[in-house]
Amino acid sequence: PWIQRVIGSNLVSIPLDSILFNLIAFAGVFKPGVLTAIIFGEIVAKFTTGAVAALWRAQDDKGMSVHLAGS
Repeated sequence: PWIQRVIGSNLVSIPLDSILFNLIAFAGVFKPGVLTAIIFGEIVAKFTTGAVAALWRAQDDKGMSVHLAGS
């Protein structure tokens, strides 16, 4: 199913993107501990957002979506 592909893709892409971007952008700007916290927080936020979107889509695929006012 598509949700397994999303999970598999996110398991690789989210940490890779977060680590590379933040190291390139902020190495030497922040102390290593701060940079590690930024990377960890970004990974958690991305996984959380991805999980919410996947669950929302799974409900929508079953015809159980909640439509926001005005949409």
